[in-house]
Amino acid sequence: MRKILIAVLIAAIAIPVAAQAKTKAVAKDATVTVKGEILDLSCYLGHGAKGEKHKECAVKCVNAGGPAGILTDKGQVMLLVLDHEKMEALGAARGMAGEMVEITGMTSKKGGMSTLSVSEVKKAEMAAK
Repeated sequence: MRKILIAVLIAAIAIPVAAQAKTKAVAKDATVTVKGEILDLSCYLGHGAKGEKHKECAVKCVNAGGPAGILTDKGQVMLLVLDHEKMEALGAARGMAGEMVEITGMTSKKGGMSTLSVSEVKKAEMAAK
């Protein structure tokens, strides 16, 4: 009986510790630079609106407080969030809604949501045709 009790106690301690270690390994953050279009997420998620034809609406929706994201050149959508050390950068990014940009910042993925903490933003250089 005593051996069973000890085994149960060890398992009760080991399982949560192992699960926590696995979670930390999956949620690694990294600093990256991504290229893509700044989206008004309300319209993009609601009805797929993006691109030059949607730019005027995107500016209005983002300026009204709607969430902004980026559709990367690799097809990934990320929510744009505040970098607490460079707070003005998110505002600058929001002001470029509907435009192609390059954003540098820390990526994070938690609860299935991918975010990009905006440290720097600039208009993307377009390749010559």
